[in-house]
Amino acid sequence: MQRFATLKQLHALYVTAEVGSVTHAAEILHVTQPTVTLQIKQLEEATGFQLIEKDGRGIKLTEAGRILTRHASKIIGQWHEASRDLEALMNSSSQTLRIGAIQTVEYLLPPLIIAFSEQDPTAKIKLEIDQRADEVMKLLRERSVDMVILESDAVDDEFSTRVFADHPTAFIASPQHPLANADTFTLQDIVDSGLIVRESGTGARNVVEGIFRSQNVPMQFKSEFSSNVAIKRMVEANRAIGFISLHACKVELERNLIRPLVNDTLKDWPQTHWCVITEKYMTHRPAAQRFLDFLVSEGKAITDAHFAYPPISGVA
Repeated sequence: MQRFATLKQLHALYVTAEVGSVTHAAEILHVTQPTVTLQIKQLEEATGFQLIEKDGRGIKLTEAGRILTRHASKIIGQWHEASRDLEALMNSSSQTLRIGAIQTVEYLLPPLIIAFSEQDPTAKIKLEIDQRADEVMKLLRERSVDMVILESDAVDDEFSTRVFADHPTAFIASPQHPLANADTFTLQDIVDSGLIVRESGTGARNVVEGIFRSQNVPMQFKSEFSSNVAIKRMVEANRAIGFISLHACKVELERNLIRPLVNDTLKDWPQTHWCVITEKYMTHRPAAQRFLDFLVSEGKAITDAHFAYPPISGVA
């Protein structure tokens, strides 16, 4: 068997196999019937196998023909994909960067997108938000997005994961709450004040459950909200203590509407990280690759500068 065949020869075989007729294939390919016949003949000489045989007024594939047609389909598909990528490269301004993310990323992404847009003013971005990590990962599996941004503890090993920023979480209270100015307090004091946590499966919920385990205290809370905003409003009104991402609290912290709670017995708990997740072994479109490189190289510095809180013990 010779090593090489041309794309035109493989395309001729593929189309002929699809329509079951050399004459019809020639019409689709806008060439003459003898040209299609010659291209298939050259493939037969290259492979050393008969690939088609007459079947009434049409043709049918031999076993060798079926094998080669199956591979030809993949090669032609890859060529079309390569052509689309090259076309996108030539006209990068028309590309849309598709990002999937969980709800808290609404606070994280804007400064990153602003910085990226300053470097790449032509970039167009489509951001899809969902509250549940499994629904966001579904977008990636369906290739509806180029990448997703989640907490590091929500990622399966089947994907490529790159950590690009820390994700601090904390107990928060109103500055008027007694615990906000207390020198000492316990986890039970927080529970007794009416603790509100995020719903099961979120990064913040996983962290707070780990805190209770580390303190050998059964997990207890008053309410469970699926909204960072609702938790913050309850805390601002001094009606509860919350546990959420500090990235969701930038404005409230700057205005002293809420305050993180930390003391010597409640500190240094494990924190999650933000990561960007893509398919393994996937060749990314140019816009996606540029944003991926940007997040990995500059994401942490930009995030740390934007969320520049006063040092808080226990918040890494």
